[in-house]
Amino acid sequence: MSSPGFQMLPPNVQNSLLTVVNPKFAAYFAFAPNNKCIRGIRTGETPEGKPVFTYPNDSMISDLTVLWSLFCEVNQLFKSARVNIPTFFEADNSLQGEIRRIIEDGEFWDSPDGPRSLRRVSLEDAVPARLPEIWTTLRNGYAHFHWLFENLSASDYWERMGWSTATQLESFGLQSRVPDNYRAYIADANGWNAARFWDLNDLRIIVTPYHILRYHLHLFLNILLNGDHHDVFGNLPI
Repeated sequence: MSSPGFQMLPPNVQNSLLTVVNPKFAAYFAFAPNNKCIRGIRTGETPEGKPVFTYPNDSMISDLTVLWSLFCEVNQLFKSARVNIPTFFEADNSLQGEIRRIIEDGEFWDSPDGPRSLRRVSLEDAVPARLPEIWTTLRNGYAHFHWLFENLSASDYWERMGWSTATQLESFGLQSRVPDNYRAYIADANGWNAARFWDLNDLRIIVTPYHILRYHLHLFLNILLNGDHHDVFGNLPI
């Protein structure tokens, strides 16, 4: 059964999703099912009794490489067919919910008034009103996101990416962001230039844990491609 979001797409996009994108998604998880590819290891619990997990580098890196590239392929199909992103998400709250979770467990920052107006957007204001910007940031961020699965402070992360720390904005608190459960910082802007990072126009930053990004990208794709809310990772804790 297809999802409501899938049903509202143009026939040529539906066909490409089924015949081009979905076979890659299915092949990857047939090749690397959860019982052969360890994706989470319980290592303890918090003082409140919540379980604590670690996520192996090899499965995290390989999963994100595949899932994020498939998300970008979906984006290209949507772009070619001029799919209206707000209308698409209005048609399917479940797909909207997967993008919401990426922000809910993290942050979304944007620059509404031009360069150096960076501000944090509340979750209520971000989803669904800012879904087009979040969607674009996820897609374009991948294009200039030379990432590794490392538990870095934000300043070390910026150095790893080759993003400038000069003229950084106090509001973002770059120097105070210590290593925090493998957080990813995904950035995009008009006229992308890493050397002018903090002065870019329409600068947007998504902050989210890598394991959250991986999990909800995989559910987004499975719902869109198969109409299936089942966790194809197989009981993967988040």
